[in-house]
Amino acid sequence: MTTKEKIISGINNLPDPVTIDDILDQAILIEKIERGIEQSDNDQIVSDEELDHLFEKLSPEQKRILDERIQKIDAGDGQFKSWEE
Repeated sequence: MTTKEKIISGINNLPDPVTIDDILDQAILIEKIERGIEQSDNDQIVSDEELDHLFEKLSPEQKRILDERIQKIDAGDGQFKSWEE
């Protein structure tokens, strides 16, 4: 499936009413996922330990913003746990 097809499919799965921001968020999410897959394929990854260390450096405000973004992406499945927990 091409990037264009993935974006169209993602937009078609958004609930109505949809905003331009929702559409842009969907396109950005797909681009980031594809970039992440490409980085993984090229062994450009960060270890769990390194990631934990990076998260420890975040300010409370940065953690709050990250939580909000992850919750928006992960909406409704009950799997997300806040970094603050």
